[in-house]
Amino acid sequence: MAKEKSNIKIESIHVTGFEGVLDIEIIPTQSMVTLSGANGAGKSSILHAISILFFGGSFEEPIIHKGKDRAEINTDLGEFSVTWYKTKKSPPKIKIERKDGQPIENTRRALNDLIGGKVLADPMALVNEKDLSKQRQKFLEALNINTSDIDKKIKNEIENRKSTKKEIKALEAKISAIDFNPSITERVVILELTDSLNSANLHNQSLEMKQKAQKRKRKAYDQKKAEVEALQQEMKDLKSEGLKLKSEIEGFEMIDTEKIEQQIKDAETINEQYRANQEHIALLKQVAAEKSKLKDVEVLISNLKTDRDNLLSSASLPDIGITIDDEAVLYNGLPLVKASTGEKIKVCFQYLSTISSNFKVLWIEDGDKLDKKTRKLIIKIAEENNIQVWNERVDESGKIGIYIEEGQVAKNNYIEE
Repeated sequence: MAKEKSNIKIESIHVTGFEGVLDIEIIPTQSMVTLSGANGAGKSSILHAISILFFGGSFEEPIIHKGKDRAEINTDLGEFSVTWYKTKKSPPKIKIERKDGQPIENTRRALNDLIGGKVLADPMALVNEKDLSKQRQKFLEALNINTSDIDKKIKNEIENRKSTKKEIKALEAKISAIDFNPSITERVVILELTDSLNSANLHNQSLEMKQKAQKRKRKAYDQKKAEVEALQQEMKDLKSEGLKLKSEIEGFEMIDTEKIEQQIKDAETINEQYRANQEHIALLKQVAAEKSKLKDVEVLISNLKTDRDNLLSSASLPDIGITIDDEAVLYNGLPLVKASTGEKIKVCFQYLSTISSNFKVLWIEDGDKLDKKTRKLIIKIAEENNIQVWNERVDESGKIGIYIEEGQVAKNNYIEE
């Protein structure tokens, strides 16, 4: 169904047997429709009725007023009339008719096309939100855009980037602490040198033992020599043994072990440097891998941001100075939460009315929290932008707006004090 009318507003609404409403008919005559009364009088039920009529709503049973068998909502939009009804035995139904009484098929889709399909929103909820991320989310929800999945992925990848940078920094610190010597490229086999040292020690010990034995024999020889006559034969034997030992000694030389010991010490130094070099090279490879990972993360973050920017740009934000970046809603380049109250009210009302180009109906749930100056500003903005604002207030004086008692209209004041 083509959009046949712009600036659609509620010209009248009649609610019967719905939630806290017994029977209420309202014909708006001003830009701000104020519903006043005590808590539980039925004010919120009117706003719920508007929401469920135009946008389907999501309300748990019971929707039908206690003691009634049927709930019905009728509204006049000028060129069209829309009716929603439900009985205790049947699910909700909706119908749309033209002024001439001709029904329109595929009602819910036709209604969405007629009014633009945007969610009915409370501008003051945007104005009063002080948390940057929550305000940003509410602005996106009004556009029917959900970037939460992309935002979550970006957040995760930013954490990955932070972790990777931290790992690279730690690895580079380890590298700088290593004394790297590029001239040492191989390990020294200390075991071979140790075997050589052991062999040399055994050789020297054997030689020392023989030398000591020679001394003993020589001493014995000298002692026995004095007893030449009695010990001649013994002397000959000793001499023979001495000569034999001398012959054996002549074939041996002392091995210099200091050189081998120094080689072992040098080998340990070389091997320690080799291990340091290997750790240095391994860390360099690890840094290269982490930097490659960091590059991939940066590309992924960039692509995700591009996807989100494309999603936001597809929403065609109204040209009223509003932009939505990674963290906040900006107004003329500055966070909207820092704007004056008047600026925030003006921007939020214009924003919500502009993104729903046809349906010019907004609401305020906690209207009793607005001071007189703010209400006058809202009325002025509503009149300038041709918006209809439904304002719910807790007020038991009976002097303000449409005063509701026990689900019915008690007074029609149509004034704002």
